[in-house]
Amino acid sequence: MMGGGPSKDGIPPTENPNYVSILQARSFLDDNDVVFLVENSYPVKIFPQKILVWHEIVNETINGENVSITYCPLTGSVIGYKGKIGEIDTTFGTSGNLLNSNLVMYDRSTESQWPQILGVAVKGNQKGKKLKKSPVIWTTWKKARDKYPNAIVLSTETGFQRSYDRDPYGSYQKNGTYYDTGGPIFSIMSKDDRLPEKEIVIGIKIHNSELAVVKTKIAKDKVANLSLKEEPIVAFFDDTLDTVRTYSRKIEDHELNFELNNGTIDCRFYMEHIWRIYRGKNERYRIEDYEFI
Repeated sequence: MMGGGPSKDGIPPTENPNYVSILQARSFLDDNDVVFLVENSYPVKIFPQKILVWHEIVNETINGENVSITYCPLTGSVIGYKGKIGEIDTTFGTSGNLLNSNLVMYDRSTESQWPQILGVAVKGNQKGKKLKKSPVIWTTWKKARDKYPNAIVLSTETGFQRSYDRDPYGSYQKNGTYYDTGGPIFSIMSKDDRLPEKEIVIGIKIHNSELAVVKTKIAKDKVANLSLKEEPIVAFFDDTLDTVRTYSRKIEDHELNFELNNGTIDCRFYMEHIWRIYRGKNERYRIEDYEFI
C-alpha cells in the first residue's frame, strides 16, 4: 500500500445523507451526468458521481442494514458494501492509502483496511475477511430519472464546502480526460494488456475466480452466454439504464442458452424466476424486463 495524498478521512465520507426530489435535482444535474443507482431501496436512491468524486463513500441504511456506496475515481469503480462483518456492524471511512491505485477503506469498528475493488481486508484484525456486496448500477441521470421518476437523489447539502460542479479528474462527458485517456496516476503491482487500460468492464466473481465482461461487446450483441468456474452465466444488456445485468443460466438441472432472435431474447424453457449473480452473490429476483419462451 502507499499514501494517496490526503490523510485518514481527508476525503470525508458522507454521513446521514440528505436527499432531494427528482425535480429539485434537475437544478444541478445534466442529462448525461453519471449517477449510481440503488434499486433495492424504497424509495430508489440516486447518487450523483459529481458528489461522490469529492467523498468516495456514502454511509447509508438500506432495508435496515448498514450499506456503504463506494466510488474510487482513480479506478472508475463503484461498489456497494454491507456494513456487517461477522457479528460487527460498522461503517467505512477513507484510510488515505491506495493499493493498485485503488481506494483503501477502513472499517470504523476495527480499523482494518479494505481495498475497494477487492473487498477483502489486507491489514488489521479482520485480515482475510470478505465484505458482502450490495447492488449498485452505473448509469446516467436521464436514464435513472426516466425509469424511476419517484426516486430520491443525494443532495449537494453534505455539510462540506466542495465544488460539486467541478470534477478534479476531468469529465465522463468529454474525451481526453483522465477517465478515458492514459494510465493510472499511482503505481500498480502488475499490468494486463489484453484490454485497453480504460476499457469499461463489469466484474463478476464466483468461487474466487473473476471474469471481466466488456460493456461495449454486450451492448452490441444484447446477450452473451458465458461460463466461469463451470458456472453457466448469461449477460443481458439493459438499454433502459445502459448497463449489463448478469445471471446464472442454470435452473435446477437445466443449463439454458439464450439468443437474440428478431429483437427478442429466446430460450427453450419458460421460467418465472432465475438466479441473479451480482458480483458473486446469488439473489433471487422476478424478471419483468424479458419474456423467456
